[in-house]
Amino acid sequence: MEDGMDFQMEYGAEPGVAAAATQANATAVSGDSKPSEGIPIGGTEAAASSEVVEAQASSSGGSTKKMAVVRAQYRHLRTIRESIYGKVKYGEHRDTGVTVAIKACSLALISRWRTAHARAVAEGRSWSECRIEDPQSEAEVMRVLAEPGHANVIRLHQILQDADYLYIVMEFANGGDLFDILRAGVLTEDWTRHLFRQLVDAIRYCHSHGVVHGDVSPENCLVTDNANIKVADFGGAAMYKAEGFGRERVVGKSFYMAPEILMLFDDPPTLTHYDGFQADVWSCGIIFFLMLTGGKIAPFAFPHTSDRWFRLLAEHGVLAHLEVRGIRQQISDQACDLLCKILVINPEDRLTPSDILDHPWFKPEAVSQQMDV
Repeated sequence: MEDGMDFQMEYGAEPGVAAAATQANATAVSGDSKPSEGIPIGGTEAAASSEVVEAQASSSGGSTKKMAVVRAQYRHLRTIRESIYGKVKYGEHRDTGVTVAIKACSLALISRWRTAHARAVAEGRSWSECRIEDPQSEAEVMRVLAEPGHANVIRLHQILQDADYLYIVMEFANGGDLFDILRAGVLTEDWTRHLFRQLVDAIRYCHSHGVVHGDVSPENCLVTDNANIKVADFGGAAMYKAEGFGRERVVGKSFYMAPEILMLFDDPPTLTHYDGFQADVWSCGIIFFLMLTGGKIAPFAFPHTSDRWFRLLAEHGVLAHLEVRGIRQQISDQACDLLCKILVINPEDRLTPSDILDHPWFKPEAVSQQMDV
């Protein structure tokens, strides 16, 4: 790189040393957090029919048995993880034996959180206090995506409800998540092509149905036993708005968050609205970066100019960033070209999911060998 030494002097990287960024970069693959170990469904999930079933109290006036509406249809229920609104359970349908994940969400907690969120937005609090996750919106969005469904989007089976809980019953994916694969450090560029194609196609499907995912991250990309992606966790999803979203919709982990979202909270604000579709594409680009670098190098710790590595990317582009980090030669020219067209600071200049899938890197002639999956 012609100006490589100047960049290295400015940003403090030793020439040719890829791993010397910051302590945050060593762990930033996980974003803000990683679900606890041994949890097969990763970050949640969603599922099924468009019918909401209300559990009625018994005619004698006694309270309904806990989870009776769920237990009537599913057996072998056991908790596989905690969520901020309750628990996620594994179960099997009593008649068909189909395995499912059941997200049990306290209606009281949902109501309390909605009130707190509205207050935080009205009072102009920080972006971290304005983040949103709403299981009731998740259920509605998953209904939209259920028809006709997509092979790489977790499938909704059913929505149940009783006096205390909302239950989202969804497809169970039992192969971990993409974060686990990144952490293992086993991704080749061919494997990256296989998985990234599925991720982008899933996001394209969501966008074609008017759904903004909002929280695209490795933890929310579940993986099946046969190495297929299942995009999950629509707790921060919303229907697209042409006028864009403002401070009322801050979703996801900061590491994967599009920079324009944080610009809403500059003092004074640099922007007042952001495009949800374009923000999803940026998040896909961060995952693509991690996949191409084997999950060992993070592009930055925080997508704001206060972070020196983000400032390098914003001011000089992705290629300069890769050169300074000493990893440019590890990535093919076509993959670099695609990455440069996704991680673009100006949202309007980013490729759409359809554009990404049309890139030469995905063409058969670009594949060096056929993967056995």
